[in-house]
Amino acid sequence: MNCRLCTSKDVTTRAIDSRSTELTKERTIYEGLVVSCINITDITVTEGIKTCKFKSTDDTTYKDGAVFLKNIRLTGRSADKYGQREFLADVVDVEEVPKIIDDNTASGKGKPLFCIHGFNNEPGYAFDGYRPNDIEDESMTGSYNQARKRFAELFQDDKPEAGYYPVPVVWPNSGDYGDDTELANKSAKALKQLIEMIEVTIPDKSLLCHSMGNKILCYAVKDGITCNFENIFMVAADVDDDIFNGNTETGDTWPRRLRGFKFLTKKEKLQVGENIYSMLAEDSHGKPKGKVFVCHSNRDRALIGSSTFAMNYFNRLGRDGVIEDKLVEKFKQYVVNFDCVGKKCEDSKLHSYQFEEWAINFYESKYV
Repeated sequence: MNCRLCTSKDVTTRAIDSRSTELTKERTIYEGLVVSCINITDITVTEGIKTCKFKSTDDTTYKDGAVFLKNIRLTGRSADKYGQREFLADVVDVEEVPKIIDDNTASGKGKPLFCIHGFNNEPGYAFDGYRPNDIEDESMTGSYNQARKRFAELFQDDKPEAGYYPVPVVWPNSGDYGDDTELANKSAKALKQLIEMIEVTIPDKSLLCHSMGNKILCYAVKDGITCNFENIFMVAADVDDDIFNGNTETGDTWPRRLRGFKFLTKKEKLQVGENIYSMLAEDSHGKPKGKVFVCHSNRDRALIGSSTFAMNYFNRLGRDGVIEDKLVEKFKQYVVNFDCVGKKCEDSKLHSYQFEEWAINFYESKYV
């Protein structure tokens, strides 16, 4: 499944992008706040600013877990080629995060919406639909720069206290579905460390997972997690459609193991559904403040195509939505479908719709 966050690319586009051009200076490709599960190196401090490097080819996670970064730049000596880019970034202490979010939200009082991308997303593409020798392209479908711009433009004036600040979460990608499934599992551990650490510093927050990014969520909560989100948006989720059912129908099977994919067992899926529900922040009455919103489309060509291979076949949540009459009883008011069929999607595969204007308006309408 080729479901790069910014847009689906065909072979021709990849070939064009692979033409290497040596750059002569650094170029900023994303100015906002970012969470990186990718290993960072060469940490230095100059005039009080801590900087680091990371590479799109690095398939390891940082030893201390995920880390906050900002001002992502392409290095001057980095090859402008898919999978070979090297980035510079400023390291951000957790204590600085709330002020950065408030200062960059129209209301002056924002809440982070952590956005986890899907399969086959090299950082250059994830940030701005990267193309050789172009400055950041804020129009590329599903890119984080597009999201940042649209969240600012579509801020709802009738809700002066509202305002999500999108925080991209980047994780190692190889471009191979089986490898990326395993990398999602490793990244989940790094992300879990961070979100448990920020629970006190950033208590009010929401989460958006796109495509395979939902696998990271499932892996992160599998063994339990101490963290709360006001809303959880599972968009085009590349996970089994029965994780919220009272009785799961499929699990880790021999064809999946033969292909090398890592999937949840039936027992693990039951626990995952329970733990995702338990992550919803509670109000003063002990009831969830928000909900788990399953954004799905049965016309999602990426998920349809992925399911045509026997070794990778399973009913996907992002295509079918939750099976409402099979939901665990206590989930029924708080795990809900949002059917995206017929909604505008600039992605030809009808898969990367997570940052379309209507989608952002939907997220903002659920702000609590």
